[in-house]
Amino acid sequence: MGQNWRWFTDLRGRQIAWGRSLVYRWTPGCFWSACACTHTEVLTWPETAWCWRSQKAFWSGQDILGAGGCLTLGYTYPLDRLGEVYIAHTSPYWLSKTWLALRQPETHPFWSGAAHPPSDRPAILPLHTCGGMLAGGADHPLLLLAGQYGPEWMVGAAARYSKFAYDTRHGFNLPADGEDPTPDNALLVRIEGTTRWLTRRAPRCWSVGKTSVRVEWEPLPGVHIRTLLRPWKGGHLRRHHITSQHPLETIEGGFPCPPGSSRLTSRSITLEGGGLRSHLQARDHRIASNHPQPESNNLIHHHTSTPVLHGKIPPGRCILRTLVWGGEIRSG
Repeated sequence: MGQNWRWFTDLRGRQIAWGRSLVYRWTPGCFWSACACTHTEVLTWPETAWCWRSQKAFWSGQDILGAGGCLTLGYTYPLDRLGEVYIAHTSPYWLSKTWLALRQPETHPFWSGAAHPPSDRPAILPLHTCGGMLAGGADHPLLLLAGQYGPEWMVGAAARYSKFAYDTRHGFNLPADGEDPTPDNALLVRIEGTTRWLTRRAPRCWSVGKTSVRVEWEPLPGVHIRTLLRPWKGGHLRRHHITSQHPLETIEGGFPCPPGSSRLTSRSITLEGGGLRSHLQARDHRIASNHPQPESNNLIHHHTSTPVLHGKIPPGRCILRTLVWGGEIRSG
């Protein structure tokens, strides 16, 4: 239980958004409030209080209230497409459990101590139960994922579960029902001359090591891909071993970024906007470009663009190598 805090470890209290039930928003804070309510010390009380207070403070500053001050469906802004068959407009009120700690008096150490972030910040934390790993620390928590996958009936299941990377700042793009998958932190392939892009869904097999994640997947018959994900200098490296019976077109993307400036070379692209930077670099033959997204596709930002790499692959075997980085722009 003490590892729970690593899912929202940046210093603004933001959690890594992935998977389902995202309209519940800051309900992970219920865990820390319940710790105080039951007097369960999984971290020190100053650390538990920080996990609760920092997350509450972040969400209190988001555009999540509608008419009459009622909570809306969505994430950092109203976005009905995040809803599911089991979600209703009362669902966001699950977060009311974040107030369980009020059962304790003001003299309880959860309320009376000086809150501070947890001190245990491993560089890499393998997560075998979800088929991935957490990399980084308080400034740039990053989830590299291989083994999870959501139910087929869920809108945007591949976007919620099968991106290569998730973090607390950029969010991910969620296509509308029936649309092609979005390229952010994904590899899309299609047979040359066809129109439908395909991406990773349920993997054939996967493994999590001390410093890397491996996954094998088949986006379509006759195409086998073995992907390696590895943290690297605050970002991560991807290596795709592709065996195909068909000539393929590919698109691979990095972290989505709010619109702003861009720097482009033939093999790399850097986007900056909204205080964020997203960098993508090919270590092979692919060409870099900027891929604007439709409005309200991203669960955190209203408008985003995605840095992408385009390429073509003949039948046979090849290796694609990619460097990916995303994060906040620091002054100075």
